[in-house]
Amino acid sequence: MIVIICVDDNYGTMFNNRRQSRDKTLIEKILQLTKGNRLWIGEYSKELFYGKTNDLNIDNDCLSKAMDGEYCFVENGQLKPFEKRIEKIIIFKWNREYPSDVKLDINLDNWNFSDTEDFVGNSHGKITMEVYIK
Repeated sequence: MIVIICVDDNYGTMFNNRRQSRDKTLIEKILQLTKGNRLWIGEYSKELFYGKTNDLNIDNDCLSKAMDGEYCFVENGQLKPFEKRIEKIIIFKWNREYPSDVKLDINLDNWNFSDTEDFVGNSHGKITMEVYIK
């Protein structure tokens, strides 16, 4: 599976059971990246994609259900238990420090950096996409 996750500069993902941030342009970028492929999201994330596509698989157990080559957008889940099944990680960095009490739980030193791209978001002047592969 290919995991998509958003982090701040300290690799934080959530604070007080809430996402740190949201960005319309980022969601469009995710839909562009996953076009023609299966995209899994949890119930928590469906409001971000509301009205943008009907091609979503919404399931709180998406990390268990996503198959090889399928995308899984994760906001409020831990990746470590599924690391052996993950083929690629696409990280979107907010390029800001936010408060966080949940952080990315995979050590990226064990992954191969593949690609990076900066783009202007709707609410963020710069969002950085980084791609890591096994």
